[in-house]
Amino acid sequence: MPVPPAVPGWDDAAIVSLLDGLFDHACAQPLSAFVDADRFVSGVAQSITAERTKDLIERIALPARARWMSHAAASAIPLGAWLPDRVQRALSDLLRLPVRIPPVILDEFVASERIRDGVRTLLQETLANFVAGMTGGSNSAAGSGASAGLRDAIGWGARVVGAAGRGLLGALGEELQKQLQSRAREFVDASVASLQQRIRDRLASEDSARALGAQRARAFRAAMRTTESAAAKFVQAWPFAIIDPLVPEIVEHNARRAELREVVLAEVRVVIGELSREPTGVWLDRAGVRDLMRESVRTEGVAFVKSFLVSGTFADWWALHSRE
Repeated sequence: MPVPPAVPGWDDAAIVSLLDGLFDHACAQPLSAFVDADRFVSGVAQSITAERTKDLIERIALPARARWMSHAAASAIPLGAWLPDRVQRALSDLLRLPVRIPPVILDEFVASERIRDGVRTLLQETLANFVAGMTGGSNSAAGSGASAGLRDAIGWGARVVGAAGRGLLGALGEELQKQLQSRAREFVDASVASLQQRIRDRLASEDSARALGAQRARAFRAAMRTTESAAAKFVQAWPFAIIDPLVPEIVEHNARRAELREVVLAEVRVVIGELSREPTGVWLDRAGVRDLMRESVRTEGVAFVKSFLVSGTFADWWALHSRE
């Protein structure tokens, strides 16, 4: 084996010629010649740990976020600058379309205990105010006091009727009292159910759907007028001190999930298979970066190869194989 010329040995032109040949050879190969789906996914899964993810976040993600927030905090540019006018109009028109709440969500919301209790309280307060007005009294204790006032009024009326009934009918008067109280409760419960249904029908109506769409479009247009500095203040208010420490654990947890790895592996196989239908150079041409990649290989590759030729690793390799 001939001994290579002394360093710089192979001159720049020779190294560039070698790199061009390697680059053209690589471009003629499919992606599958460089990437094995199984080993790729396995390697990624093994490399992902909470500690490594935490280190990556602290060294890369957090400083990058801080730089972006610092830049945005001093910017008076509106968020609308990120989107062309035509895109803004198209998105605004899209968001303005009626928003129909899924029936499952409506049913769960309207039937919830919170809504039922709210409707019952509203009904009780309304009837309490009515009773107070009819009797010439005042219902100054609003809210829970009004509900208590209605219960007292119903109870008082039942007791009056019951007392009168007992005087005239004996035991039948007590039964009349119980029936009156039962009918009052049934009236309230039936009214609550009816009001809940009306609330559901109202939320499911076409008018509500159009109103929600219009509100959504207004919110989008307002967001487009918001400055980057205002948006930065909003984002900075997020509880990052709580969220950031949770991310590494979430990443590691999902990396260990066998079912997720199978899904990712299957997807990687499909993508590599599709990209391997044509040589790598074709995809570089489609991306418009073949010439840029070649120039980068030449520029960075010459210095890299020259530094490798003077390294101890190359000297040891040459000493071993030059004897053959």
